[in-house]
Amino acid sequence: MKKLSAQYLCIALALMGALPYAVKAQSKTEYSSLTDAVYSAGKLSGKRGPASVNWINDGQKYSYIAGEEIRSMEPATLKDELIFSKKGRTYLQ
Repeated sequence: MKKLSAQYLCIALALMGALPYAVKAQSKTEYSSLTDAVYSAGKLSGKRGPASVNWINDGQKYSYIAGEEIRSMEPATLKDELIFSKKGRTYLQ
């Protein structure tokens, strides 16, 4: 019996220790404006992914823009390849 009640005591202590975190997780954040609320979602989303993703080669690869480069990625092998770079090129207007 003592072993069983000791287990219940340990469980109760663990739950009491976790209670403040559970309460904090349930608290609601108030925003000063709709703009603040909309932009707060960006904080949770992490880093931006590649821009202008286009599937190529019958869906085997995709091309994307990274900075001033156009690159392709093959998801099956994670092979990343440079297709075009603006570096060292001059454009006339």
